[in-house]
Amino acid sequence: MCSFRRPWEALLSSPNCRVQGFLAAGHVCAVMGYEEYFPLAKKYRVPIVVTGFEPLDILYGILMVVQQLESGRAEVENQYARAVRREGSQPAQDLMRKVFKIVHRKWRGLNEIPRSGLGLADAFASFDAEKRFVWWTITSKNRPSA
Repeated sequence: MCSFRRPWEALLSSPNCRVQGFLAAGHVCAVMGYEEYFPLAKKYRVPIVVTGFEPLDILYGILMVVQQLESGRAEVENQYARAVRREGSQPAQDLMRKVFKIVHRKWRGLNEIPRSGLGLADAFASFDAEKRFVWWTITSKNRPSA
């Protein structure tokens, strides 16, 4: 489906990037799995830990990232194994492919990245708030260091 790798690649390839590790969103990985994180961890030598949103999940995820950094590792680990499988949920992925399509999307601090977001599929256009309501564009200047 949509690759979150595009905004991550834009961030990690920036010469000003100081990100040393990631907590990957468990609710996204529960659907999509976390297979796509492996090439990122390897290419950019950055630890990635799938976590839930409970305080202990977040704290344990941070601990796992720090342990990887201290031991010189850059791997993908799943702290949220009670809800997330490596391959995700095939029925949920099938539903996502039916309801959504890949679109260009603006990302805070990164500007627009082609084919990096989701929009409603044409069959669901009557439910699309971006088409049904008048929208205005709010712009902000991105700092060079962002």
